[in-house]
Amino acid sequence: MSTAIHAELPVRARKPRAPKPASETERFLTLLSDIARDPAVSAAKLGQIASAHERITAQDAQQAFNIAFTAAQQAMSPIVKDAENDATMSRYARLETISQAIDPILHAHGLSTSFGTADSPLERHYRVTCKVRHIGGHAETFHGDVPADLDAYEGEPDKVAVHAYGSSMTYGRRYVKVLAFDIVLKDEDNDGNRVAAPEDLISNEDLGDLKNRIEHAGASLERLLRALRVDNLAQLPAARIEEARRLLQARREA
Repeated sequence: MSTAIHAELPVRARKPRAPKPASETERFLTLLSDIARDPAVSAAKLGQIASAHERITAQDAQQAFNIAFTAAQQAMSPIVKDAENDATMSRYARLETISQAIDPILHAHGLSTSFGTADSPLERHYRVTCKVRHIGGHAETFHGDVPADLDAYEGEPDKVAVHAYGSSMTYGRRYVKVLAFDIVLKDEDNDGNRVAAPEDLISNEDLGDLKNRIEHAGASLERLLRALRVDNLAQLPAARIEEARRLLQARREA
């Protein structure tokens, strides 16, 4: 007959957790509670102390917001317009492009954005709002009034109201976000790119063809040049002739 011997294992004592540091608000409330016990301090005096603390806290939060906002702006680079509006022959930066470029910078500085709407004093407009918050507690709201995108192109029925609303909101968010942070938009990034050599430019025949297409489409030469990002048609690289024709065709069909 065997006897099992069980050794008692020592119980490891748990290390007590360090108490969580009191927040600034908790420390102030404790102090205010101590002051309130003094019969010589009136309720009016306690109210004055609380109001003064509230003002100081708000000022500190606003200062922290301003510092973070400025630092975030300084870290933002110009954003390239990466999309084309065929109907207006103009370029713009998509909302996704703007957000991908600046949101990580905002978050790194304790800032965040949220969008909403408000009543616009302008007829057939939406007011798009952008609230910028800081982790310190301060927030500021920016807004822009954008036209309701109800009209369609010639020959097409007017847009359904819900589609018009969605289109206006997308435009408005992009517009207000650029406005709030004073973002610089540029047509293209030419860093390190060479100017096209004469042999790479469009031929005289293609140049004449484009001029005829501009006339038949009733298009604006100035808008086309702005969309193509050239000073005159003779500077257009031959590789981009189809891009110019496509823009003019879209204008003609609009």
